[in-house]
Amino acid sequence: LLTGRYHERFGFEINPADASVAPPNYGIPRNVPTIAEQLKQAGYATAIYGKYALGFREDQKPLARGFEEFFGFLEAGFDYLPEEIDRRAGRRKLLRGDTPIQETEYLTDALARECVAFVDRHKDQPFFVYFSPNAVHGPLQADEERLRRFAHIAEKNRRIHAAMVVALDDAVGRILKSLRDNGLENNTLVVFTSDNGGPTANTTSSNAPLRGVKGSLQEGGIRVPCLIQWPKHIPAGQVFEQPMISMDLTRTMLAAAGDNLEQSATDGINLLPWLERKRTDYPERAHFWRVHNRPDQLFRWACREGKWKLLAEPHQSTPRLYDLEADIHEDHDLASANPDVVAHLTKIWTEWNKENPPYRPEDYRSR
Repeated sequence: LLTGRYHERFGFEINPADASVAPPNYGIPRNVPTIAEQLKQAGYATAIYGKYALGFREDQKPLARGFEEFFGFLEAGFDYLPEEIDRRAGRRKLLRGDTPIQETEYLTDALARECVAFVDRHKDQPFFVYFSPNAVHGPLQADEERLRRFAHIAEKNRRIHAAMVVALDDAVGRILKSLRDNGLENNTLVVFTSDNGGPTANTTSSNAPLRGVKGSLQEGGIRVPCLIQWPKHIPAGQVFEQPMISMDLTRTMLAAAGDNLEQSATDGINLLPWLERKRTDYPERAHFWRVHNRPDQLFRWACREGKWKLLAEPHQSTPRLYDLEADIHEDHDLASANPDVVAHLTKIWTEWNKENPPYRPEDYRSR
């Protein structure tokens, strides 16, 4: 999302919990620009509020990768309640810029507070805000006021999860209200999306009607909600039925900013001609995945083109083929009946993968 490129292109395939288990070279290579770096050069004020998880070295921290303001944390996961944040401050710190701080608010509320303050300060200039709350990632922690709103839910974890979701809803509402209050709503491109499907066992989330969870290459792991708002340019109320991927959002935002910035987002396309209903000839293209982000997880890969999806997993002797238009739950393997489709998707995935550096399992360090 921050580069507009498949992360496999530059060997970014691990997700260490914190600096103690990160390899020395962990981070986005310096020759790969982030969207924040590009927009900053184009005169935008830039900020990130929430989860970073893209580097721990000084040259990889947010302020070194194009963000002028940072309030959040560098690690893959974080607490929400002030007392829990303080309790683990020796290992994971809440930061303002590069300085550890103490927080008195529930973290999702604090992130929204900071984001709204940034909008208020920069309302008279172009700005780019990466609002990346850890909600509703584990650990399950909610504030007492919202827990009381869901006292009717008997199951404890489900009750906490519901309260965390509402906290995120409240945060998004506060940010959108700040745009309206500052007269910026009509000419601000807003994107709301998720990084993966829900980890059902951890958070009681549901990916229905999709099969699979966070970490899998089934649709429940990789198909996520996405909402886009830009009233001045994009007609409201439309449903975009075509497949799109995170890198498209990067290229679209860079295209909206102008200055020929979008060319760096080489693995995405600019969606604006279709969102603005200026074009109808949406290109049929393939999307690719490969996953093996730790030595104890065997290699998995997938390829999607049009309605067809080929999924290869280590516990299956051959890849499985699904028609996603007819079988969104991925129940019916059609590989044996469509060998030509299997051969084609295997071929284009293999060609794509040849352009990526090999995976380095030695980069993943256990605790």
